[in-house]
Amino acid sequence: VLIIAHATGQLQGDKLPAGLRAVAAITLSDNIRPDAVETIKWFRENDVNVKVISGDNPVTVSEVARRAGIKNAAQFISLEGLSDIDVENAANEYTVFGRVTPEQKVLLIKTLKINGHTVAMTGDGVNDAPALKAAQVGLSMGDGTSVAKEASDITIIDNSFASINNAIMWGRSLYLNIRRFIIFQMTINLCACLIVLLGAFIGLDSPLTV
Repeated sequence: VLIIAHATGQLQGDKLPAGLRAVAAITLSDNIRPDAVETIKWFRENDVNVKVISGDNPVTVSEVARRAGIKNAAQFISLEGLSDIDVENAANEYTVFGRVTPEQKVLLIKTLKINGHTVAMTGDGVNDAPALKAAQVGLSMGDGTSVAKEASDITIIDNSFASINNAIMWGRSLYLNIRRFIIFQMTINLCACLIVLLGAFIGLDSPLTV
C-alpha cells in the first residue's frame, strides 16, 4: 500500500515535514489468472499436490497462493542463504518457497523426485528452464521465453492453466489404456500356454505344431 501525503513544509534531507496529511492510498496486488482458482481446485480434488516456487518475497507469494486456493499456503519459507541440505529438508515440509535461485529450483525438483513424487513443473522464464528440464514433465507457457519452451516437454499454447488439467486427464487415460492392453495380452498368452500344456499332458497335438 502506497500512501500519498501532503504538508505545507519542505523536506529537509531525509526528515519529513511536520503536519503530513494523507490524501490518497494506492494498493498494489498481483493478478491471479481467471482460470487459476478452478485449476487449483481440480488439482486438490484429484490428489495433485501444488507447491509454489518463486524468486519473490515468500510472504507475498504465500498470500497470492492463499487467494488462489492452494492448500497449506501459509506454510512458506525463504530459501535465501540456505545450504543445499537445508533446501532438501524443506522440500517436503513447505508449500511456498520464496527467494529461490534457479539452482535451488532444480534441487527442490530433484529432492521431490527422490522422495517418490512424480513431479511436473510449470514456468515461462529463462530462470525456470533448468527446473523444467529436471522435472519428469515440464510445462511451459506459450507466451514464455524460447529457452523455457525448448527445455519443457509440453508447451501450453493457449496460456491457460486449465489445459494442464486436460493434459493430466489425457495422460491418465493413456496410462489406463496401456495397462488394459498389457493385461489383455498377458491373459491371452497365459491361456494359450495353458492350452498347449494341457494338450501335451493328455497327448493331443499342439495347435502350434499342426
